[in-house]
Amino acid sequence: MFKMLRLTRGSMRTSGRSYLPLYFAIVMILYTSSAGITTVYAMLSGFYRDFDEPLRIGWVVTSYYLVASICAALCGRLGDVVGRRRMAIAVLFIAGLGSIVSARASGLNGVIGGCALQGTTGCLTALALGIVREALPREKMAFAVGIVSAAGVTGGGLSFMVAGYLIDHFSWRGGFYMKVGLVVLTVAALLAYVPVPQRKLASLKNVNLLAGLAFAPGLAGVFVSFQLANEWSWHDANVWAVLVGSLLVLVVWGWHQIRQVDPLIDVRSLCRRPILLANVSISLLAMGCMQNGQVMSLLLQQPLWTHVGFGLSAGAAGALLLPLMGITLIGSPWGGSLAGRLGARSVALIGCLLIVAGWSAIALYHQSLSLVVAADVVALFGLSFVQPAVYLSVVEATPAERTSEATGMTFVFVNAFLSIGGQAVFLLLATSTVKSATAAGTYPSPAAYLLVFTYLIATATTGFLVAWLLPKPAAAAAVIKVA
Repeated sequence: MFKMLRLTRGSMRTSGRSYLPLYFAIVMILYTSSAGITTVYAMLSGFYRDFDEPLRIGWVVTSYYLVASICAALCGRLGDVVGRRRMAIAVLFIAGLGSIVSARASGLNGVIGGCALQGTTGCLTALALGIVREALPREKMAFAVGIVSAAGVTGGGLSFMVAGYLIDHFSWRGGFYMKVGLVVLTVAALLAYVPVPQRKLASLKNVNLLAGLAFAPGLAGVFVSFQLANEWSWHDANVWAVLVGSLLVLVVWGWHQIRQVDPLIDVRSLCRRPILLANVSISLLAMGCMQNGQVMSLLLQQPLWTHVGFGLSAGAAGALLLPLMGITLIGSPWGGSLAGRLGARSVALIGCLLIVAGWSAIALYHQSLSLVVAADVVALFGLSFVQPAVYLSVVEATPAERTSEATGMTFVFVNAFLSIGGQAVFLLLATSTVKSATAAGTYPSPAAYLLVFTYLIATATTGFLVAWLLPKPAAAAAVIKVA
């Protein structure tokens, strides 16, 4: 433990210079980004109670992830061009406005629209990674990437606790107002502690912006088709028409971008083996174990009369989830440092095995709160290993001047598959429900939860198989050198 503390303290300073203020600003950026969706997850039980439309509630999550995915690519690229600090401030302003819209909404449509604006925070992690690479020396990168990963997950746990307290006392509207306060604090930290870049900013003069933005309607169509499938079923021809048409738009867009000398999004970089496998691996985890917050929050709060769940209040569930998410404060910096020394492949494989073990235990012993908590610690520790390993693979295989663009594309996949995974979880939870003659609400049954647990185990197992294909350290260095 003392060795770990010395390593952390050494990573904060170099030649008398402290990077602590910069790390604080980065943590605030990641906290605000993760609170964007975890706060919504903390509100789900309230939405189920106040809006008796279980399938339409899914649009709250879908609208968020739809905008988050588009902004991760677009704002990541724009951040490389006009400055990551400036872009982050603009995004935070829009997200704060969206939080006010949702907080003051009189119906579910207003909540959905506000959450769509809040989805702009989906690009903040990519911008943070770009700021880190720009402001820190190379030898600090692995540790800093671990800090980014830890801040994202731990911030989610902290927002569960704070939002849960506010939701218990001021309804779900209090959670949205909390996000407004976060935006104000994060903008202040950015202005105070993130240096203005000294590099010469790039230009979009030779970029075909209209063609480059064509991915947005295609990606939107994919998101919408999955939500429509939940409402209309996959047997509806209109659902398939939207999905196939959207995929065709994305294929044509990708073909066009590959042929451009100076594309808005460098699709060619996605074909490099370390980046391709890293993106596939993180996408599988986004579909599965990254749904931890959604699944655990609902499981902890579900009423006891449903014969699954523990009947906790939103505040109590948040207080329990905070230390669970806090495990990443140890796991992510450690995983990032190990990935820098041993290679991303080894660390990702260990992490995937821990995830499989944790969710398998939950599937077997989900009637015991203590065993569920212990197993979730194992699963989250595994996730805290995999995430920095994947991010580091992408960062090291990318030119410094396009870091936010490349990591932005990674978060396009993360957000897209988080949404797909979220819809899959919603769909599985809706396969079997229970109601009470004396209590309000319709909730998932024990059989529905078992389906969800099996799904999470399957995605983590597939993620392990993909991580096995990642290049070993020597091979990865050779690939990066050639690229």
